Amino acid sequence: MLRFGSAWIPFLVCALVSAQEQPGSTPPPLPTRVPLHVAADGGLWAAGDGWKASFGKGFVFHPFLGDAYPEGLPIGWRLRSVRSGDAVHLTEGVAKAEVRGATRCEYGWGAVVERYDVVAEGVEQSFVIAAAPTTPGDLVVEGSFETRLHVERDPLAAGGLRFLDEEGVVIATYGRALAIDAQGNELPVETELDGRVVRLRLSSEHAAGASYPLIIDPLLGRIGLQMLDSVVSTDIGCDSSGVGHSTLLAMEVAVAANDHDVYVAIAQADLAQNTWAYHLLDATDHREPSVAFSTGANRWIVVYTEPTDRIVAYLHPRASQVLNAGGAPIDLTWSGRDPDVGASTSPNVTEALVVYRAVGQTEDTIHAQVVDLVARTHSVPFDVSSVPAQYNYERRHPSVEQAASSNRWIVAWEENEVRPVRTFIRANQVFADRSIRQNATLSFGNLAGGYHVMRPQIAGAAGRFLACYLTGPNVDVDAAEGIHVVRFDWPALHAAPTILAQREHASVAGGTQSLSGLALAFDRDTHAHWCLLHRRASLLSSSLMVQRLGASGGVVHSLSVLPGAGATNVSATSVTYESPRGRFALSYATNAASDPAYFDWLLYSASAYVYGSSCSGNISASITPNAGDDHFAIRLGGAIGATGALLLIGAQQTSLSLAGVGAAGCVLLVDPSVLVTWPVNVIGGTASAAIPLPDAPAFLGDAYCQWLVLTPGANALGATTSDGLVVHVR
Repeated sequence: MLRFGSAWIPFLVCALVSAQEQPGSTPPPLPTRVPLHVAADGGLWAAGDGWKASFGKGFVFHPFLGDAYPEGLPIGWRLRSVRSGDAVHLTEGVAKAEVRGATRCEYGWGAVVERYDVVAEGVEQSFVIAAAPTTPGDLVVEGSFETRLHVERDPLAAGGLRFLDEEGVVIATYGRALAIDAQGNELPVETELDGRVVRLRLSSEHAAGASYPLIIDPLLGRIGLQMLDSVVSTDIGCDSSGVGHSTLLAMEVAVAANDHDVYVAIAQADLAQNTWAYHLLDATDHREPSVAFSTGANRWIVVYTEPTDRIVAYLHPRASQVLNAGGAPIDLTWSGRDPDVGASTSPNVTEALVVYRAVGQTEDTIHAQVVDLVARTHSVPFDVSSVPAQYNYERRHPSVEQAASSNRWIVAWEENEVRPVRTFIRANQVFADRSIRQNATLSFGNLAGGYHVMRPQIAGAAGRFLACYLTGPNVDVDAAEGIHVVRFDWPALHAAPTILAQREHASVAGGTQSLSGLALAFDRDTHAHWCLLHRRASLLSSSLMVQRLGASGGVVHSLSVLPGAGATNVSATSVTYESPRGRFALSYATNAASDPAYFDWLLYSASAYVYGSSCSGNISASITPNAGDDHFAIRLGGAIGATGALLLIGAQQTSLSLAGVGAAGCVLLVDPSVLVTWPVNVIGGTASAAIPLPDAPAFLGDAYCQWLVLTPGANALGATTSDGLVVHVR
């Protein structure tokens, strides 16, 4: 069995290296310790760097092993006795766990207190003996480990123990014990091992001479075990206010193949002052977290799966830094997988739409449930496809837009026809009142040559949408050989969509390379850009491709993110749009030996500014000239008495007086050697020239603009000039 690289999830910023991108400053990592709290199973749990522990029914330590281990290998401890000579100082029975602050748990055994402290290195176990024993003799703490791991003395740490799996891999360590008396004196303790029984022995001489209370203190900790991709999946969201703690990140972490945990962190937009918002630390399996923010409800929704195909939703108050402040999760369905959730940026919409693959029927279908985040209620499941379930079809991997602009969402899914074997990507409109645009299902991706389409992602708003999906010869394998994108318009009141562009976005040579890990987000400010992430893998390593797409789905900017030092693979990609900062926030994981989860921003770098002087009228850009924006325009203002105008666009700027042609005081600011003219009408002294910036192929570069304003009687030429505008399209 192979075990490869990662420790856990201190959450760091990793700079995307690009001349056009400008990452923010590096924020502090997320705390690696999860405080003691009551988990969903009713028990007391805590976590640290590569481990979690339960305290409700005795102490159990769970080292993180990753999916390479079929099941977890916990280490339980049971205190058997504390004695001095022949006298036993331990009350019989089971002690109740008592929480003493966020990092300490105690069990009271009469004259002895069994104490556990959650520290960065692991769990510090200690035994507090309140008073000096009345019976002379060695003071002995005896307990037993309950574990399937082999326990032996640690040859690298005198007095310590170590735990090994069946192949001899060291999983965890039990540190050398030490006694500390009330005066702070350190006294040696001998650790004896008899099978899985441990005796911590303080000699009678040291026990008699010590000041009480006396503490005997070993440390149970997880060593730097190497795992493969401990962070299995992530999903990131930003609330539209951008105020306070406005970023939420959900992470699925593999303890073992049958035990995944969900961690949810909340932070400010630059990841400062980050803290945990929600945890699922218990012995059951939690997977596939998806997040969205509802502006109308002022709450986050996090959905995930539990064992037996149960899907639940947790609602967290906006910006709250209180762990589990949203209360108990809401049960949605007992027959669902692959959940995804979308909310709305509308202040009047309090509902979210949860979509998932419904299981347990003849064939899987795509179901949805509407969740009211204020009332904490939800609808019954309903089928979102326009075609009833039938034997010949199987539907899976649904995707819903994360931040809709109203109470309507576009849902896309993968549809497999069993006979003949072929796949489609389908999409439909779903409304908060559970209505669906019947018989208007969007369908695309019917490829020839035995190729299949898989794992769609959908993003958009206000009628503009983009879908992307993987293509490959095997529909049941995540890794694919191509990526396609489809750009379409689908206004809410329209029964059917309009497909504007379809193109192959990327392809690799099958067998030696593969594509996977699609993630997609929409710029809700420009309404013209998407950010697409995907994982590009070779036989030995993989990298993250980050691409900004324009209005028709063409690539306007692309960069590759390597795993970084000590890592070979990138995985667990997710992306969202962060407004009002006007940037995409993305997260991903690596198999690095430490700090495998990363966060970064994809920024715009286009700009436009005025130069030179005007003899009449002024020039301005309608919006920032981001490549691929089909809303861009150049405006004219203050052109009093003008009857028309020509927009001059050149490759360079100049400064040529027009006095010689009858326009004294006017200057030509655009080099006439390479010149494009754009005639427009002037009404009320204003005009506008719409110049959609192309994305396929993308125009990237600089342009110099100036208005030549037709103004009869202004001078002998009958024309004046505006100031100049340099446009940096990026």
